[in-house]
Amino acid sequence: MHTPKLAPPGAGLPFPENVIARWILGIKTLTGNRAAFTAHFIREREAICRLIENLDEAALSRRILIVRPLGLEDSSRHWSV
Repeated sequence: MHTPKLAPPGAGLPFPENVIARWILGIKTLTGNRAAFTAHFIREREAICRLIENLDEAALSRRILIVRPLGLEDSSRHWSV
């Protein structure tokens, strides 16, 4: 299996993305509450479960390399479900 060359874990986001992410997270922290954050997390988890419920073991464990979206560290792009 080929392992792609990615930035090391913990290398972080590019500076502009880091600044924006911290700003957004700060606002959400100040304006949100634990119950709302928990409810959002549960909705996201349920959506993921619906997407993967029909996948077999091979598909669930196959690692893929995704294009890096904004806000995701480079080292987090090679993953499996």
